[in-house]
Amino acid sequence: MITAQLALELGMDFKFELSASAVFREIAERNPAYAGLRYPVLKDESNPVQAKYKIAERRDLTGDLIALRDAVQALRELETSPT
Repeated sequence: MITAQLALELGMDFKFELSASAVFREIAERNPAYAGLRYPVLKDESNPVQAKYKIAERRDLTGDLIALRDAVQALRELETSPT
């Protein structure tokens, strides 16, 4: 609510004048990881809940690592080359 009020003072209306629950409900509607979660449920520490994050599939990063190593080596060579 503080952020929403500050935004209003700066000329931006986030339209979150309601409650933390309303803000969290909108987050849950827009972000699949929070689908089905509600703010009051999160406050109940006796019954923890988890967001539904999609686990990234494994992928081969060898090419990325080689490119990064080559870029670092090129930087080293620039540092040691006479100007």
